Amino acid sequence: MVEGRTHDARLVAEIFDPFPGMTSHADARARFVREAGLLFRLRHENIVRVFDAGELADGRPFIKMEFFDGLNLQKAREDRAPTALDAIAVVGKLTAAVEHAHSRSIVHRDIKPSNVLVSAALDDVRLIDFGLGIIVEEAVSRARLTKTAQQFGDAYAAPELLENAKTADPSVDIYSIGAVWFWLHAGRSPKGAGLDAMIDDFELDTELKIMLRACLLPATKRPTANKLQDQLRSWFRTHRPK
Repeated sequence: MVEGRTHDARLVAEIFDPFPGMTSHADARARFVREAGLLFRLRHENIVRVFDAGELADGRPFIKMEFFDGLNLQKAREDRAPTALDAIAVVGKLTAAVEHAHSRSIVHRDIKPSNVLVSAALDDVRLIDFGLGIIVEEAVSRARLTKTAQQFGDAYAAPELLENAKTADPSVDIYSIGAVWFWLHAGRSPKGAGLDAMIDDFELDTELKIMLRACLLPATKRPTANKLQDQLRSWFRTHRPK
């Protein structure tokens, strides 16, 4: 997606290059422009902010966005294993970002460690790459650009999204938050056997284990982003270190 980037202390310009695996340059350009349009609607401290979008003199489109000096979560975990408190802090901020997107009828659908940027101390978080996001509005849903052939972060994607790539239910993001949370503790995704036993062994209190399990339940039983955020805030008020 990125051919080159230029940045100062505040901005980074992302210059378009056709997406690998896309069937045509037109498809890739449409997805790039759609991502910019989605991000213009999002203004949250835990979502990388877009300031401008347009085309260079040679016709290549660009997005000018906030420069965040950090690592993606995958790399950060390789450098330093997070504590249970680190993990819950990251999950709390990720949930806040998703709740903001959902309140604007935007579903990310591709939340995974490589799409989460964090500071070295894991105390600042940015969700990136809404290129697979869907505006869940009737008028737009009839003209989606997403195709079933596109690949998602399978290890972190909700089962119903893998079965139907056009699924736009906000609960798919809640599953992915739970999958990332599980991965922060286990070092692997929740796909596969032994899920309950592994969660039992995590250094989490019963309340947090219930929240984590709820994220990974079938779609109709998962909490909304708003409910999960309220639960996490309540837990922090009670358990935040003095």
